[in-house]
Amino acid sequence: SQVSINAGTSFLKGFTSEKSKVLIAFSKTNNPVEGWYTYSLSGNPFNNACWLDFPKLGISNNEVFITGNLFNDFTGFNEAVIYQITKNDGFAGLPLEWIIWSDIPDIISTIIPASYGQDGNYGPGLFFVCQSPGSGNAVNLIEITNDLSNNPQLLEKEIFKGEYGPSGFAQQLGTDVELITGDCRILNDFYLNGIIHYVFQSEFGSSNLTAVNYNRLNVATLSNTSYLFSKPNTDCAFPSVASYAIEPTDKTVAICYLNSNATIYPETRVVVCNDAGAWSNDVVVKRGNNFVDAFAFEGFVRWGDYSGITYKKNLTTPEVWLSGCYGSTQTLFSTNYKCFET
Repeated sequence: SQVSINAGTSFLKGFTSEKSKVLIAFSKTNNPVEGWYTYSLSGNPFNNACWLDFPKLGISNNEVFITGNLFNDFTGFNEAVIYQITKNDGFAGLPLEWIIWSDIPDIISTIIPASYGQDGNYGPGLFFVCQSPGSGNAVNLIEITNDLSNNPQLLEKEIFKGEYGPSGFAQQLGTDVELITGDCRILNDFYLNGIIHYVFQSEFGSSNLTAVNYNRLNVATLSNTSYLFSKPNTDCAFPSVASYAIEPTDKTVAICYLNSNATIYPETRVVVCNDAGAWSNDVVVKRGNNFVDAFAFEGFVRWGDYSGITYKKNLTTPEVWLSGCYGSTQTLFSTNYKCFET
């Protein structure tokens, strides 16, 4: 797994407690081709037979935050944790100062850090969001209040919003193998002008179809507004969100997501939600050209699990970079399985 920022990156290594590492690289200059300082932190920080998965990276004015889920080698999910790391030491090639936040009350899994959504950063400290992967009606807002050198505290508040729940499996053209749409954990977010914009997938009404669930959480008033994007007879899954505006006061966002139904192959699309909360027509980014059945199990298969999107900085009109998955004719290993590409 990999997550990236402008001048740094973080990787995971290993899927057992014995081998689990969090690998971090900081660019030596603002030109990434001029070399990197690399670091290795333990993915089993408490020596309790756990390994780290699902990394997410956030950045504040002075620090880097990496969240992840600790899994026990034998019993499965253990807890969600947050690494808080000094940033300037990494860019200077010095030993990193860092701590890890654990035993966080009421957190089920998958904490998502909210970096700044346009040019620049905010801080000290950082906001995070988390919610139940299954059915629920609340989101947990977490704030780490300060830099490591200034006695940071972890604060947590529960914000109630509309009911949500997981959907069914997605169909695809050319096969009876169905696609796993996953659960309702938050997948992506950003912070801008006092609002955390975040996305996940959930059932649309009682249709058993999957919709993009986009939210705006005001961190001052603790109010949450949700907007659902759906398509008839279609599953819209694995969203990611980025600002699609120049001014911080403009709440317009672009959302990348994966899309499939019985008449098309899995594809990547993008849609815009404007400042007033109105949806644009969605646009095809990449159409699928075959169905997905790599590693199918009992008639169901994973089809990407992620999309990615980021704000393109230093422009006078909004642009985003994005990535997604689609059904491909590429073979996997030497078999005839159809795979997906990013």
